[in-house]
Amino acid sequence: MLEPRDLEQFAKKINEMIGVGGPSSYATSSTYIKKVGITADTYETILATIQSGNSDQIIALSEKYVATSGIYQRILTYFSTFLSNDIFIAPKKITTKTINNKKYLENYKKACFFADTVLNPKLNFPRMAFRILTYGAYYAILMEKNESEVVFKDLPSAYCRSRYKTHKNINILEFDLRFFEDIVDENMRKTALAEFPREFTKAYNEYKAKGVDYRWFVVPPELGIAFYYNDQYRPYFVSMLPSVANLNEYKSLEKSLDKIDLDRILVQEIPTDKEGNFILTIDEAAELHRGVVNMLRNNENIDVITTFAKINMLQLGDKSKVDRDNLEKIERSVYNESGVSRLLFSSDSATSVSASIQNDMALILDIEEQFVNWITYQVNLRYSENSKYYFEVSLLPISHYNRDKMLELYLKTAQFGYSKILVGIASGMKQSSLIDMMELENDILTLHDKMIPLQSSHTAANDSNSEGGRPQTAAEDKTETTVNTQESR
Repeated sequence: MLEPRDLEQFAKKINEMIGVGGPSSYATSSTYIKKVGITADTYETILATIQSGNSDQIIALSEKYVATSGIYQRILTYFSTFLSNDIFIAPKKITTKTINNKKYLENYKKACFFADTVLNPKLNFPRMAFRILTYGAYYAILMEKNESEVVFKDLPSAYCRSRYKTHKNINILEFDLRFFEDIVDENMRKTALAEFPREFTKAYNEYKAKGVDYRWFVVPPELGIAFYYNDQYRPYFVSMLPSVANLNEYKSLEKSLDKIDLDRILVQEIPTDKEGNFILTIDEAAELHRGVVNMLRNNENIDVITTFAKINMLQLGDKSKVDRDNLEKIERSVYNESGVSRLLFSSDSATSVSASIQNDMALILDIEEQFVNWITYQVNLRYSENSKYYFEVSLLPISHYNRDKMLELYLKTAQFGYSKILVGIASGMKQSSLIDMMELENDILTLHDKMIPLQSSHTAANDSNSEGGRPQTAAEDKTETTVNTQESR
């Protein structure tokens, strides 16, 4: 029989019965959520970092989320790989005088090969765009071994800046020579200097001789590369990171709630006799509790309570549903903050996706226009004759979403006498490869005489006896209505 007046013994045994199940036996849902933990980067701390204006911290934040956030990384990858990066090289004569056609054609072919193969926009443009979106800018040095071999040596953003442009609108790269000073080991410093063009060694020696005023080396525009969009110290999509952190917090809460949904509590209520007295002593109840806990010790989702009193739990609304609704709202806000349609990555409807793609193309075309301007500069540096002709490089507005449409457009314009080269480029060929293929097929293999194309509206000869209009439908393909109409005429 229970002795209710022995309060000290009662309290001691109650604590033992609760404690036998381990810490999880008495952890509340709120303490459990705290134990699961939310990442150190909260909405408030990230927002404060962005508002602080500290470029090093902001860039580091962007770099971290590229590595840890699937949404952020996917959006940057989506934009940087959006275009097919097909370029078109057009020669432009600036004189009416006769020019050497052989030399002109030779330079034209070299310009095409250098632009679309050596500099390789299909490979390098997405990489440059991704670094701009991640770090705010892309800095590098173009190191040329010969006409067909070049290397892009990427530079760390912390040691680079760009404040000026040339008259051809090329960004001027400035490099902080303390980069070499920060390499403590003398042999490693010499190795690093040897990996840069000789101009850097000369500038570094001058910096060592004359002092800190000479630490920023203005890299010649033919060597230096500096691309950025709007602000070179602020990644374009960094403003969405607070929303990403907010989403991560809600995901942690949802995971905790999912865990709680699996948890169960086994309640043992000590029975009483007809007079209402407990039929077990406190010690017996404790042994009963200990036995059940041991039996269920391998099941982490069940906790045990042994009680002398009735226990009820009141349900205060469907908290799980509220949190899941909030999670969906937060996820939508991430994409809204980036300006990208959520339907692009989790499509449940095609509504407004087309318009969003058009806006996205406008952004990446604007970013990559500076790449094209730089390639134009590099090509003319090598192959133009300034008083006679030069070459202009253009980036065709072709993406992985509209290639079929653009190919159809260029094919239609070719039927009216416009450039056939654009048709080949739109189909995915490099311009330099296309030129070589045409020479091989027409001049060497003479395939145009051996392979006669099927007649079509733009290959058929003008036949005055042929009837215009739509081709006649075969008899077996005519509907009954069509046959009756024709027979009644």
